[in-house]
Amino acid sequence: MNQQTEQLFSGIAYSYGEYINAYLELLSNSLFFSTPYFDEETYQIQEELKNYFLDLPNLLVPQCTKKETCATRLLSIRETLEEKYRTLIAYQRELTLLLTLKQNDPAFIDSYFEAIELQDVTASEMDFNRLATDCTTFIFEGTSGTQKQKRASSLLPYIPIKITKSNYVHYVEKSIGHIAISNQQSSAEYLVSILKQLFDGKLYPGYGKHFTDFKDSLEHLSKIDQTEDLFEEANLLNETLENCLGMLESMFRMICTFSNLLVFDKLEFNELTEMHAAFFDLYYSIKNIVLESEDAPLILASLPERIEEIQKELYENYKKASKEVAPDSLFALIQTYLNMNMQQIFGFSTAKHSAYSEEVLSTLKEFTTDLEKMLNHLPMLERKYRMQYFISQIPFVMSKDNFDAYVHQAFHNLSHLKPNLLVAAQLTGVLEENHFFPTPADTPVMETDYEEDDEAARFIAEHAELFKEEDDDPFNFFGDDE
Repeated sequence: MNQQTEQLFSGIAYSYGEYINAYLELLSNSLFFSTPYFDEETYQIQEELKNYFLDLPNLLVPQCTKKETCATRLLSIRETLEEKYRTLIAYQRELTLLLTLKQNDPAFIDSYFEAIELQDVTASEMDFNRLATDCTTFIFEGTSGTQKQKRASSLLPYIPIKITKSNYVHYVEKSIGHIAISNQQSSAEYLVSILKQLFDGKLYPGYGKHFTDFKDSLEHLSKIDQTEDLFEEANLLNETLENCLGMLESMFRMICTFSNLLVFDKLEFNELTEMHAAFFDLYYSIKNIVLESEDAPLILASLPERIEEIQKELYENYKKASKEVAPDSLFALIQTYLNMNMQQIFGFSTAKHSAYSEEVLSTLKEFTTDLEKMLNHLPMLERKYRMQYFISQIPFVMSKDNFDAYVHQAFHNLSHLKPNLLVAAQLTGVLEENHFFPTPADTPVMETDYEEDDEAARFIAEHAELFKEEDDDPFNFFGDDE
């Protein structure tokens, strides 16, 4: 067997293992049997995928005439799942905003600090400047652009935004200018639709079209006055949303990996199952679960660990084959499908790109113009929290100095101590979750026990170089937004 053949075999074997694993994840989802109550179309897709799985031995025969029809249908299903996924993400975005607004309501903040019996706290007991410095260090000690982006995205939703609307829009323009898309009007329009949804979930045309009960639940939540009841129902709704998103991701993964098996005209089912000693048994184990045999619960409980071990072995072979020779065109296609996932819908490529056409640039400019109009018409608090979330999702293009100024300025108003303490707790939680060790206590940092009225002026005076206008970075992050 030559290297290219081994390469293809490793790709097919790994695809099959991923296909079985994705189906097992779908079958293990706690909402799998409740899908008809959430969305009838999603249930019908589940049934179609089940039938394709059961028909796999008949599809994988030489010159099977059903393959092309099946492949075309899978592509259509994939597009439908992407629409539904975006709808669920839109609901999740609006749920998060609703909770954020509630958590930052003065009455809620007061009750929160009463509950934890924190009353007599002064600004000097919390070194906000040290925390700001830690946030900067956390992001910029990242070893790659991807890592910096991930770290910035985890912090920015919680950092109070203290920049003017015009400067915010200018930053957005610079950020989305780094996004690489094909130089086509349709690509620009698709990007804009994603950006709009990230800013406001209700701007997605599919909002309220799929999983309509979630939309109704959000409207119900917005009318609940009792904080405890609101958070209890919101947590349940978010858990349900997460499980539904998991189902869609599993089905999407099934389609991508199943498509790899349909690429080869001469691949037969018995040849596939002979690629690994466990493949034949895995197929019929899943089939027993699908057909709800008596031993299905036992099989469902025992398979995940077994599949995990098999996939580790298959992945090592696949990874090795990927490095050995230049990829065959079919192997490159296999790699493409294996790398696809639904979360990429909201991911941006920031590779260097050539200048875009006037049509593309005009479409992107139209978005930022519309964004500025939306900012001018939104209520203040809603605008602030939408801005904070959106800036965390687009490419992070702040320099270290600019971010350091940005995060320090977030805490400039120490007269409003409790909101700042709540933000500090959120940011500290992110740092701790990422195992970040804060600045040692004996490291010199800016003091925080001076008068609040002098703080902004003192900070700007000490960092005057950050506020000089430059052609390639003309930001002034500070200014009164109201």
